[in-house]
Amino acid sequence: MKKQILRFALALASLVTLVVERGNAQADAPRLTMQELQLLTQQWEQGQLTYANEASARPVAIRSGLNGMSPGPNAFVLDYIYQQPEGGMVKEFDKLWLARDGRSVRWDDAQLQLRSKTRLPDGRLQAVFEGSGREMGQPCELRRVLTLGSQKLEISKEVRRANTTTFVALARYEFTR
Repeated sequence: MKKQILRFALALASLVTLVVERGNAQADAPRLTMQELQLLTQQWEQGQLTYANEASARPVAIRSGLNGMSPGPNAFVLDYIYQQPEGGMVKEFDKLWLARDGRSVRWDDAQLQLRSKTRLPDGRLQAVFEGSGREMGQPCELRRVLTLGSQKLEISKEVRRANTTTFVALARYEFTR
């Protein structure tokens, strides 16, 4: 009987330790607020989109603008406009939903976890999100990096394809005032 009580006590102690450690890890996890992301809801007219041209493997840089909006609670729409090298105007948009706890974001069709939140020396806030997704119809790991400041905004999209260890930049928007 004493052995059973001792085993039960050890199991209970292990469970309590696990719950406390998990709670502490969640409490230490980075979080974002809607207020921290408010710069996404502004108009940024001076910008550039840089993307990898798959045919030539060279980066292409074109002028771009951004009209950011918040259509509802914890939601953002990033409405991009740019002129393609061939001359046509393109409008694209991203939809983002910040989780209530601020630890993740749904970016279009991908659920991404907030991996880090850093205040840079110049005062800008950098948030790095990662999670599973699809690119060109193939499963991959996605990384989205937001760097927000009152005078400069950067948004990048990176992917890590199956059987690779590094993320590759697909597109990067840079806007200034």
